[in-house]
Amino acid sequence: MHAVVARIDALVERAFDGLDVEGFRTRFVQAARKDLAGQALSDAEGYARKVQTFTDLTRAELAYVEAWIASVDLPAELTRLTWLPAPAPQRIVRLLKETPKSKLPPSTVEALMQQFIIGATDQLD
Repeated sequence: MHAVVARIDALVERAFDGLDVEGFRTRFVQAARKDLAGQALSDAEGYARKVQTFTDLTRAELAYVEAWIASVDLPAELTRLTWLPAPAPQRIVRLLKETPKSKLPPSTVEALMQQFIIGATDQLD
């Protein structure tokens, strides 16, 4: 299973080239990977499916998710899911809520807020 997740992560990381905030890129990749898996399984099963962890997936589901991610236009799919060109503000808020405070240095929180939330609202003016 770890090898499959590593291959999926590599595909998602390539799509996120140039997007990094003080080491938080790994969290972006993990969260986007879950969203992509949910989309893949939703498409296959015909109903909305949310993936909490990859360990909950069967081997067949995991293989399907990997094949689906490898076959789609990944940047377009990540754009549709509001991860690209930059994560939507609500995605940043969700990641901040889901990440334990002990793993979030104040400088990282500040950088995320500045780049993705404050910066996004500045573009509306």
